[in-house]
Amino acid sequence: MRIRQVVVLMLAVGSFTGGALAADAPAPDVTPSDRTPPRLSFVDGQVSFWRPGAQDWAQAQVNTPLAPGDELATASPGNLEVQIGARAFVRAWANTQVGLANQEPDFLQFKVTAGTASFDLRTIESGHTVEVDTPHAAFTIERAGYYRVDVTGERTAFITRRGGRATVTPASEAAVGIEPSEEVIIEGSASARVASYAAPPLDAWDRWNYARTDHLLDAVSARYVSPDAYGVSDLDRYGAWRVVPSYGAVWVPTAMPSGWVPYSTGAWTLDPFYGWTWVDTAPWGWAPYHYGRWVDVDGFWAWTPGPVVVRPVYAPALVAFFGGPRGGVGISVGGPVVGWVALGWGEPVRSRAVLAGLGRPAGREQHGHQQHDRGQRPEHQRLPQYHRAERGGRGTRESLRAWPHPGGARRTGGCGGPPADAYRAPGSHDAGELRAHDKPRRPATRGECPATGGGHARAARRVRGGRGARA
Repeated sequence: MRIRQVVVLMLAVGSFTGGALAADAPAPDVTPSDRTPPRLSFVDGQVSFWRPGAQDWAQAQVNTPLAPGDELATASPGNLEVQIGARAFVRAWANTQVGLANQEPDFLQFKVTAGTASFDLRTIESGHTVEVDTPHAAFTIERAGYYRVDVTGERTAFITRRGGRATVTPASEAAVGIEPSEEVIIEGSASARVASYAAPPLDAWDRWNYARTDHLLDAVSARYVSPDAYGVSDLDRYGAWRVVPSYGAVWVPTAMPSGWVPYSTGAWTLDPFYGWTWVDTAPWGWAPYHYGRWVDVDGFWAWTPGPVVVRPVYAPALVAFFGGPRGGVGISVGGPVVGWVALGWGEPVRSRAVLAGLGRPAGREQHGHQQHDRGQRPEHQRLPQYHRAERGGRGTRESLRAWPHPGGARRTGGCGGPPADAYRAPGSHDAGELRAHDKPRRPATRGECPATGGGHARAARRVRGGRGARA
């Protein structure tokens, strides 16, 4: 009889009382929402990450869900990609700093402090807006297309391609429309000078962006997974699909070490919006840990995405926590143990599941194809199970450790894709030839970072439904 695999996570983030975390870990808003956080989907070279409250920049970890206030910076060489939709990607080239300023169900706001970024938006839902703020202007995008922004000193260049249109609002100036295949250059901050030209020819980085997005959207796995799920193309590269009678189409990761089980290569991070969120270090580790379920099929682990739906519901992790003074969900220091258990096939999870003892779950439920009692199916005998242990006990796996709070603590590992055309952007020598950067930039500290989204951004904000100006 196979020995039950156990995984225990000891969370020590301050005492928990009355359904709220300690003062140094404010409880996230638990209003139901089906929004999916932007995902750091690709890193190559030197990429750093900073989250408000962190003492310093840290190595960026692929699959990290981004929250408003997060910053990413590349050195030379360095490239990164953030997935913001099933067919929408933000990428940053070498010597670039980009941050997520705000996220609402129909609105994403990024800021580009320095360097070169692209917004390859193959699809934008009707009524949705992407805003890009620079030190010199704010750009509003409401139409699919390819957009590139270059920020160098006192100059911002913004290019539209593939039918894209945008609106630019320079500092202390009126908004101006940008037509397809047009380049707008804004110079100066206090008294901006705006000039318009025909878009220049594609350079090496633009062509790489086009090719990479084409590659990501041509995924075989898209046949089996809901179309709005993130991270689908990674499944093609690192696994294979099979059809089994009990579950239908399942995905099996390849080249996994002996004894591997789900939830054994990653760590927990405290997301400001969702609470405790699992971040797996495998390059394919987004979709299988935020949608569907893991199951045991004839002695091997497989991921089943469940029924294909129009809009899949993101979950920060497909697990349930337990423990606390009353034997329920909770966190404490020096008190009863705290553990977690992976959910099995057919067991529901809420879309805004509160994983850290923050009250009742809220939101839409996710189910498998069928309902089954825990322990009746073989996979329940091998899923990571709950287990009592002392705080700091030796029974926990070394690879499972809590990322210190506040967020932004140093991540382990780093999973850039293998060298291939779609996985390797033009190098630092190309950046030097194609962009006016005299020397590599280091990530700006909080005190040094220009106040992007200043007067120009205030002019670009719109009042919607009486909510007032955007933050």
